[in-house]
Amino acid sequence: MSAAKKVVSILHFNDVYNVEEQQQEPVAGATRFCAALKSFNDLDPLVLFSGDILAPS
Repeated sequence: MSAAKKVVSILHFNDVYNVEEQQQEPVAGATRFCAALKSFNDLDPLVLFSGDILAPS
C-alpha cells in the first residue's frame, strides 16, 4: 500500500489595523482582504489569525 501525499495549505495573518478603504496605496480595506482570502478557497486552507482585531494595543 503506497502512502498518499497530503497537502496542507495554511493562511496566516496577524494584527488587523485600519480596515477602512484608503484613497491611495495601500488601499486594503476589509472587503479587499476578504476577497484575497476567498481567492484561496480552492485549496481548502486552514486559516489562522494571531493578533489584535477588536482592541489593538
